[in-house]
Amino acid sequence: MATLPTNAQEAWRWTDLAALTTAATSTRGDVPDADACWLDIAGPRILFVDGIHDAARSTPGHVAISPLTLDTAHPLGVQASGATGWSIDLSAAEIVDTVQIVHVATGAENHLPARLTLDEDAVASVVETYVGTGWTNRLTQIDLERGARLMRSVRLLQSHGFVSIRDEAVVGRRRALSASSSARAAWAAGSMRN
Repeated sequence: MATLPTNAQEAWRWTDLAALTTAATSTRGDVPDADACWLDIAGPRILFVDGIHDAARSTPGHVAISPLTLDTAHPLGVQASGATGWSIDLSAAEIVDTVQIVHVATGAENHLPARLTLDEDAVASVVETYVGTGWTNRLTQIDLERGARLMRSVRLLQSHGFVSIRDEAVVGRRRALSASSSARAAWAAGSMRN
């Protein structure tokens, strides 16, 4: 299992690390049906099962699937760096459909990096959906040049376990913006805690 921070560290004082550990050590099960997770819109569709790209059920289009080493000091984000993830690199001249990414987890832990780079005045739209159980850990680094626009929706439908999402962004004139959220899908369905 990945090395985790402790509740003795102020930034992690109120984090339910026991739930994360329980999710990370859970037993893998069957792959839930991902077909119901797709929105009825045109564009690339990319499926990851337990953090591994399912090429047979994906149509990546302009999205690159490759190992990504991302520079981060975040203790959960660093676990994802170096794994095979997804990236988008767009110029303003490129017009693309919405990208849908479905993350299916069957238990235990999985880690995945992502990178979005939009040149000046470029536009992109991404919808990410999380389903299943276990610990799903994501690191996304975003670089938006001046005038670039990113519409990104994250749907947390994971029924059990823990989803940790770390977004790090540079916006416009290299003005730094960092956002982090951790969402825990409680072991009782329907309960969500940030």
